[in-house]
Amino acid sequence: MLTAIKSFFNFSNWSVYLIIGSVLVYGYFRIDALKSENDLLENQVEEVVTANENLERSMNEFRTQVVSDLNQQQQYATEIRESNERNNQIISELYETFNTSADGSERDLEALSEAKPGLIERRINDATKKVFDDVEKNSSFNSDI
Repeated sequence: MLTAIKSFFNFSNWSVYLIIGSVLVYGYFRIDALKSENDLLENQVEEVVTANENLERSMNEFRTQVVSDLNQQQQYATEIRESNERNNQIISELYETFNTSADGSERDLEALSEAKPGLIERRINDATKKVFDDVEKNSSFNSDI
């Protein structure tokens, strides 16, 4: 093969050896440069994979926290709804208490207050004081909420 190259290009032995040697040296250094680039790219890929794993872990922690917060919000909403229902029941009972006479008939406090202003005023003041006292007695700071 060497003789075919020499005769085709009309080169001397040294010229052919020099060309082949140059190609081999170039190939060696090119392969070395490509290996270095490959190592650099592999390191970059490892960094990206590690960053992606960290991001995924952070997202999972965030997702868990969001679910926990939503559950807590639902619990608070349920507690508020139940408290509102209890308060509405109490308001209904108070309305019934103030607007129902001893014989069970509905009171017309406006007409009664016009007819006997001192009687109604005293009863309303006494009942209001009792309600405020009861509310104050039953009200307490709930530190669990």
